[in-house]
Amino acid sequence: MNIAIIEDQKAQREALYQATRDWLRTNAPTGRVMAYQSAESFLFAWEEESFNLLLVDIQLPGESGIALVERLRAKGHETMVVFITGVKEFVFQGYKVNALDYLLKPVSIKDLYAVLEKAQARLARQSPRLLLELGGVLSEIAIETIHYIEVLGHTSTLFYNRPGNPPDVALLEFSSRYSLQNWLNRLEEVAGPGVFISPHRSFIVHLGWVSRISRDELKMADGFIVPIARGRWQEVSKAWLAYRRGHSA
Repeated sequence: MNIAIIEDQKAQREALYQATRDWLRTNAPTGRVMAYQSAESFLFAWEEESFNLLLVDIQLPGESGIALVERLRAKGHETMVVFITGVKEFVFQGYKVNALDYLLKPVSIKDLYAVLEKAQARLARQSPRLLLELGGVLSEIAIETIHYIEVLGHTSTLFYNRPGNPPDVALLEFSSRYSLQNWLNRLEEVAGPGVFISPHRSFIVHLGWVSRISRDELKMADGFIVPIARGRWQEVSKAWLAYRRGHSA
């Protein structure tokens, strides 16, 4: 989940940025957050960035937060928006542009985390999903929740982030004739290139859930260690760094 904060008050902007970054590290490590002090500075970066959620102060200097979102809506952008305001009466203006929610100043951590969880839940319903047949039943798993897959013979074990507070890593073990390369091809079809990689003949990992890399292993966000096969370190580390550059918080 990629988030933009547009807030002109420096102390408030920095507090929101830090709290949002902390939340992402725990709940959505593949996400990132950027902060802007005005509608103008945000719009300057808008074309180069891809945001799922905007946290927008209604009373921005120059172009107001409402006017900014109206401009985006007029161009067809349906990005989720949460308005921030110190005046409760302004909240009703936000619903004219289909705001997800609002936050009243001073913003509490509890309220901020609640709207982030609400946005994450909506995004999960919209994000690419992997369709699996398990015991004759079709199941969908959001791509962003998959940590890694272990393939041993005809048994595949998928480790993913099950929704909750805090989220917990669950596993699905099932028989499958998919080879590791079949899995990679299928995941790339859904997620696009540069998201998943195979560091070892038995594992595929989502690069967003890698917390540390050394020459012979990857440490995942849940603490699990995935080995790196001999001769694969350079390719794996290069892919991880490229992913981090594109998704840095």
